[in-house]
Amino acid sequence: MSARAGRFPWVTTAICAIAMMGVAWLAWIFLPSVGVLLRGDRVQKTYYIPSRSMLPTLAVNDRVMPQAVTVSALRRGQVVIFQSGKEVRVARLVGLPGDVVQMLEGRVWVSGQRAGLRFVGAGPATEDGEPTRLFAERLPGEDHWHRILDTGVSEGDDVSPLKLPPGKLYLLGDNRDRAADSRYPLDVGGVAQVSTSDVIGVVDILYWSAARSRIGRPIDEVVAGGTS
Repeated sequence: MSARAGRFPWVTTAICAIAMMGVAWLAWIFLPSVGVLLRGDRVQKTYYIPSRSMLPTLAVNDRVMPQAVTVSALRRGQVVIFQSGKEVRVARLVGLPGDVVQMLEGRVWVSGQRAGLRFVGAGPATEDGEPTRLFAERLPGEDHWHRILDTGVSEGDDVSPLKLPPGKLYLLGDNRDRAADSRYPLDVGGVAQVSTSDVIGVVDILYWSAARSRIGRPIDEVVAGGTS
């Protein structure tokens, strides 16, 4: 065997490559349930989505794999995974250090600039069967539109202006009336302002979903229940 391998090294290389591909596929299929992915010599952690707070962007039981990011690379509109106390959460980055963030009648304002907002259509019903409305939103400085859900008037629709101190971020759930986010303090289940040091990473693509057509696609390109 060693002589044959020496004469035909490409055969050994091909067999090894096929074997490695098989391992990669097994990892892709089975590892979402255990939360890690072996990629080369690195171990990357995946996270599943346990709630509806990021609908329509992320559905319950979707899996994401955040990519590490420097503070200087953080941008409004990014979806981030972050540490909040003993929990790991996910939300959309709305305000950066130094920004003044405000909510007026359900619309985001950042340092005097109003976020773009346009009605798209009916959204998926809430867990209680209430109807929702689907909107496209574009934050000041964001390079693309993303989708949000609205169920009507709620206490989080109006929030007084807040200037973010150095090292602090303002985060909102895309399911605006069903998200405990930076609009609410920690003692009522919110996340208040999040430290940049607590950001684990940025989510760009959907790693796994029960809707197979959504897997591997940019998270703001597809929405749970349909294509944007």
